[in-house]
Amino acid sequence: LRKIQPAGAEARRKQRLDRLAETQKAVGKEMCSYKHLQDVKFKKSLLAMLYWAEGSKHKSVSGLHFTNTDPKLAQLFITLLRQSYMIDEVKFKMRLHLHYYHKIKETRRFWSDVLEIPENRIAPVYIKKRSRKKRFRKNFGGICFIYYGDGKIREEILATGQVIHAILAEPTRK
Repeated sequence: LRKIQPAGAEARRKQRLDRLAETQKAVGKEMCSYKHLQDVKFKKSLLAMLYWAEGSKHKSVSGLHFTNTDPKLAQLFITLLRQSYMIDEVKFKMRLHLHYYHKIKETRRFWSDVLEIPENRIAPVYIKKRSRKKRFRKNFGGICFIYYGDGKIREEILATGQVIHAILAEPTRK
């Protein structure tokens, strides 16, 4: 039994990966048929939903504050922002919260490359106080905080999210 269990687990893993590849192929084909993906209004809607989920919504905050550990999600956010608005690149800043096991220079370079924000706009790195004994989920790039200093864009993005909610979700409560 000990000899065949790993083979069974590997077969299930392969089946799952094959299913995932099939799903990604089908979704990719369907998404390519969407004409709206290049429309700025549609991109603003996607940006609003993404920011509503992962951005700061505190009333006292000025500018956009987006926080995440997933480089692809952060890259999508910043790409949609750049494609939806006239952006002043100088207004971008970044902050990183890392753990003791992160390599600071490599991680700073990684985020700078992924988000196309120069390293000189990254604030001094904060090393999180975390026990070396306690178990926790490791991540490669730590926590990335993206800041863009424009309160007007932030207001428009949050208003877009609220309007989308009002149009799509509130009528179902009647």
